[in-house]
Amino acid sequence: MTPTEATHNNHPEGAPREETRRRERTLRVGLALILGVYLALAIRLLALLPLWGAVHDEPLHFGYCKYLAVRGEFPRIGEGIYMDPRLYYWGPSAGEAAHHPPGYYLLGSLVYRLLAGQSLATQNYGIRVLSLLLGLTALLLLYGACREVFRKEPHYALAVVAGVAVFPHWLMMSSVIYVEVFGAAAAMGALWMLCRYARNAERWGSLCAAGAFVGLMALTKMTLLAFCLGFAWVGLAQIWASGNSRRKNAGQTAAYLGAMVLVAGWWYLRSVLVYGKLFPTSVLPGQLETAITFHGQPPDMLSVLFVPRGRFYYWLAISGVFRFFWCPSDWLPPATRPLMYSVAAATWLLTGIGLWRGLRRRDEDLCWLWRRFALPLLAGLTLMFFHYLRWTVTTCVQAHAEFGKFVQPLFGFASLLFALSARALFGSRGGLMVVAAFCAFFVLWDALAIHHLATVLIPRYAPTIPVP
Repeated sequence: MTPTEATHNNHPEGAPREETRRRERTLRVGLALILGVYLALAIRLLALLPLWGAVHDEPLHFGYCKYLAVRGEFPRIGEGIYMDPRLYYWGPSAGEAAHHPPGYYLLGSLVYRLLAGQSLATQNYGIRVLSLLLGLTALLLLYGACREVFRKEPHYALAVVAGVAVFPHWLMMSSVIYVEVFGAAAAMGALWMLCRYARNAERWGSLCAAGAFVGLMALTKMTLLAFCLGFAWVGLAQIWASGNSRRKNAGQTAAYLGAMVLVAGWWYLRSVLVYGKLFPTSVLPGQLETAITFHGQPPDMLSVLFVPRGRFYYWLAISGVFRFFWCPSDWLPPATRPLMYSVAAATWLLTGIGLWRGLRRRDEDLCWLWRRFALPLLAGLTLMFFHYLRWTVTTCVQAHAEFGKFVQPLFGFASLLFALSARALFGSRGGLMVVAAFCAFFVLWDALAIHHLATVLIPRYAPTIPVP
């Protein structure tokens, strides 16, 4: 008998342990391949998409980062709003983005400081790389959350991450100067930490980290505040359902909420002190030329329905929820849009049917996730949609194109629900194949979009963009 055989005979658990190590190596290789595809696609878009305002609001976000780095203070609402996007690079100025919380911009200002001696183009690309790295961080945090959900089938965690990594709007958000990617990393961190706490209510560190991540979400953009409320609800419900003593629950509640306030409370206190409002905005109802008014006053959502222009705005907003969820609508060649949108819509249909079937059959992983996360986060989505709709029809009709990016910070959770639904409908292996098929479909979408951008849209429109 060889020494190795003797060791295995003396330690029969050696074989399962080796099998676990082999499985973990396989999962790490799979994750590395997925992240490699994400980096390849995102870098291609990062380098391809033109600078100087070709991407909506990118000059404002760059100007905010530069403002913090150059002036060392936060921009004031109403200052430096220009029609010429070049002025946001020269100024600098945050323009209409001045009311946004500073989470992303503080990191962007650090990148600007590192590249202060470089060309303006290099500084732009540098902050775009920040977005790419934040998107990568979000994917890693989502993988950690999925491993907590799919404990018996960890390969599904790879499927969920792949579904996000190749999604067209996610890639756009991760390849340009976009605030929402910071919120996405924070949201996936909160999801992971709350999943860890749900598995073990003694994990005070996970609970405090979850509160800090929710605070970072609140420092991203006011469109994420509804999701912050949803995560706050998730954490508090888990604390008080943990079975611990009331005293311990009170202590954990204080720690959870305290972490949120410690990270984000100062910004909202500043808003009250500077503007007298908890949520000040740069654009007010009735201010823009496109806004509808009655007797010189902004209308409410009901009265807008009684004028043709108001009904048209509603139609733009509601249709935009679907059309702009996937990516900007002109990215695909016109001939491919009906087919691509039809196939993509199947993900929404399958998710609804699969959730109903999985809950009816009491799928273990789905029920575990649904009881703890689904209702609060879906309620947050409903609240966010209401505010998006009100903003679009009463204040700024241009916002109809922005719903897709508003929901991207929670897209990882949506991909998780889709994977659970596919498994409930088609079984373990079949569900994995369905998710993989849709990942391949969105890679095709990415390839078509990149080709259309490079051969049609950029040659057509890039020469019309003034260079600073």
